[in-house]
Amino acid sequence: MLSVTKTFLFLLFASTLSAQPVFQKKLEGVELAKGLAIMPDGGYTLAGMRGNCIQIVRFDALGTPQWMRQVCQSDPNADLTIGTLQLVSDTQMPGAFLLIFRKGAFSSAPDNLLNIMKFDATGNLLWECQLRPEKRYGPQSPGSQLTLTPSGTAWVAHAMGFTNQFPDFNQVLVSKINPSGQTVLRQFFKTEEPASANGIAAKNDTEIFAYGSLGHAITDGFLLKINEMGNVIWSKRYTGMHFLRDGGFFPNGDLLLMAEFKNHYALARVASDGSMVWASKIPDTLSLFHCSVASNGDVLVAGRNLDGLSMLLKINPVTNLASWAKTYEECTRYSTTALIGSPDGGFVCAQSSSTGLFQTRLFKGDDLGRLSPECPVEEILPPILKTLSVLVLPLPFTFSEAPSQAAEHIFNISDTGIEIKDCCPTEYPEARFVLPDSVCADAPFNLISTGNPCADEWHWQISGAMPEKGQNIEFQNIVCKTTGDYLVSLTETFGVCSDSIHKTLRVVTPLIAAIFLYADTVICPDAPFVLQPHLTGFDSWVWDDGSTATTRILNPPVAGIFRLYAQQGLCLLADSIQIGIGHCGPTRVFIPNAFSPNDDGQSDFWEIFWQSGVQALECKIFDRWGNLCYATEAGETPRWDGLFKGRTMPVGVYVWQFRLRNIEGKEEVFSGDLLLLH
Repeated sequence: MLSVTKTFLFLLFASTLSAQPVFQKKLEGVELAKGLAIMPDGGYTLAGMRGNCIQIVRFDALGTPQWMRQVCQSDPNADLTIGTLQLVSDTQMPGAFLLIFRKGAFSSAPDNLLNIMKFDATGNLLWECQLRPEKRYGPQSPGSQLTLTPSGTAWVAHAMGFTNQFPDFNQVLVSKINPSGQTVLRQFFKTEEPASANGIAAKNDTEIFAYGSLGHAITDGFLLKINEMGNVIWSKRYTGMHFLRDGGFFPNGDLLLMAEFKNHYALARVASDGSMVWASKIPDTLSLFHCSVASNGDVLVAGRNLDGLSMLLKINPVTNLASWAKTYEECTRYSTTALIGSPDGGFVCAQSSSTGLFQTRLFKGDDLGRLSPECPVEEILPPILKTLSVLVLPLPFTFSEAPSQAAEHIFNISDTGIEIKDCCPTEYPEARFVLPDSVCADAPFNLISTGNPCADEWHWQISGAMPEKGQNIEFQNIVCKTTGDYLVSLTETFGVCSDSIHKTLRVVTPLIAAIFLYADTVICPDAPFVLQPHLTGFDSWVWDDGSTATTRILNPPVAGIFRLYAQQGLCLLADSIQIGIGHCGPTRVFIPNAFSPNDDGQSDFWEIFWQSGVQALECKIFDRWGNLCYATEAGETPRWDGLFKGRTMPVGVYVWQFRLRNIEGKEEVFSGDLLLLH
């Protein structure tokens, strides 16, 4: 029975999906996937954490993984505390990208530094640049700390923190890095009040915008515009509104900013001269994570509602009305860690689990917020945005050069492997599995869930079995020691939802019989020998060398122990035969003592094998009353199908005689019994 801890009112979106490519992936073991960039070829690069390493995965435009790399510290015991993690695509080098992250937290620790790496299209490291100021870094920045200009120049902004004891910390640090990885400019920007930079955005090579918060109580915000030389073009205060992160530029050059306005989330569109084009307040029922300008100028927003569900909005930038609002989860509680608009007008979203399972999902939707037809999407009522009035005032900034300290390069790049599944963001647990009709006592068997392969957890329970519990999608090497009925239970969970199923397993007495008529035999060293069982009616056969035929031909003959496994249902039967090599006379002949002409493709014919140079003269087969059932003429190879006058002969023992001329030209006669089975 499917159980959900909360109930939501929603309309299931069932319209026909557009032709835009969509995909949905789940990355097992990856968390804090804050880095996401669109590549020039339409593909995507994602960066997240796994253990003490940064994982980088490159996808094509359809979401197919292309390659994976990891960035780890040279010292495996050192901590890698991520304060920021960001990817930026470099259009100057198709497929290349920059990765920025901060090692260390808010402290004066000597390893507190910003690390910037540039990779080529195949994930090879081109250069590495580490930034370490003479003073400590500030708190984790929610916005973009790295931006690229069209020429490939990187700009980095970082806060120095709020503190009364050290007023020099209350300033903004900006660094400029050329396309070769050299730091060519580092400056502190300072105003009369404490200023903390939350991000930086480059419109082009000559217009760079740093933004953030002002004041110890963080009541106002600032926007600082500088040129390529680091000179201040203008700087302004925005009363009551401080900026958290940017969503890129509109087609006309305006900047989209996500903000807080008097403890409420808001969106702002700011012109190139710093004037406010519009500002809109988000309802108190929503909290915001990210914003992004789509290719057509619409605004994409990721947030969370009061029910704890992550949601996406699309807002018309002219009317300030939400075009649609969707949520892509009901059972899970994922936080949106990155959101970008795709070139086709859709979006790409990265979300990381907040339940401690360390999983990330990456999904692409079309311009109407839809995914693949098989993925349920919940359409909710769009929120109503309210227009805000924000007072914009001049705000003088001074700047000075920032000294730096040398930093060691302490990271290694290597290949990695991450399990990636095709999974809808909204998934439901489906506890299902198939039981065999029966299993044999003391015979190991496996069970596998046939329900939702994207579930978070599987809990198996078979009381009395060994082991009694399993925790994976497949429960392996289960053994029931005694016969009887066993209750098999499976509970599958996905986030806060779960589903359970119970079935009864019948355990029967093991098969006990001999597959071979004899335990050992001696064969000739230069004549082929055929091993075959006298039992039939099994579902499958497996020899110890992996072959699955009923018979096994030893050519050339070899000594040893040969083992054969027969399976019927989940019951296994095993037997072995020991073969020795002896001394034989001039004639080498092998004549089987049993066969089963039942058209199952195994031992359907009784055949005689002999060495080269032997000539068959005559072969006869008689039933137990002496009636002739089969005969051959000189030169004909004996091969009986168990028929006499078109009728299948009954099960029983038959007598055969075989006359031949050996390699010395002498006649020999062989005779014996033959067991016919069905």
